[in-house]
Amino acid sequence: MNLYYDDELHIYLIDGEVVPGLTDIFMDLGIINIRWYTEGSRDRGTAVHKITEMYDRGSLDMNSVDPRLIGFLEGYKLFHEEVKPKVLEIELPVGHRLLRYASKIDRIYNIKNIGKAIVDLKSGAKERWHKLQLSAQHMAYSKEPLSLFDLYLKSNGTYKLEQQEHDENTWLSMVNVYNWKHNK
Repeated sequence: MNLYYDDELHIYLIDGEVVPGLTDIFMDLGIINIRWYTEGSRDRGTAVHKITEMYDRGSLDMNSVDPRLIGFLEGYKLFHEEVKPKVLEIELPVGHRLLRYASKIDRIYNIKNIGKAIVDLKSGAKERWHKLQLSAQHMAYSKEPLSLFDLYLKSNGTYKLEQQEHDENTWLSMVNVYNWKHNK
């Protein structure tokens, strides 16, 4: 499978065909509450992802960090100090050839006493669809069972690491309805 992600346009291509990202599917099916999913929250999430990525890659200039984001970064640093995860992958594009969708996995870590895990970074409130996002990413990434976690970063410099259950059955139902709706 040939997977391409255009970061500027935020589109995925599998074997030259544009495929939806998970947010596209969730929004199309009415799973994401657009009352809370605003342009401002999306921009904050994008910025938090960027500074944590730069932190993990060792290229973060603290003087370049927007003061409104410092708390989220401090929560991320605290997570690293307490959990001590080994970073295996950062912002990894993945796609599913048969089901025709793609996504970016925020992090794949090796976590002591847990093993290999897919971790999604969140800078907002917990939502029911988060576990479906992780299940979809897991299906696109690996056939081996991995642990799934959401890492909720807080503006006050704290974090909450929450393990999620696999819910591939619900995800399969959703992506099949999406593909049926769009004649794929």
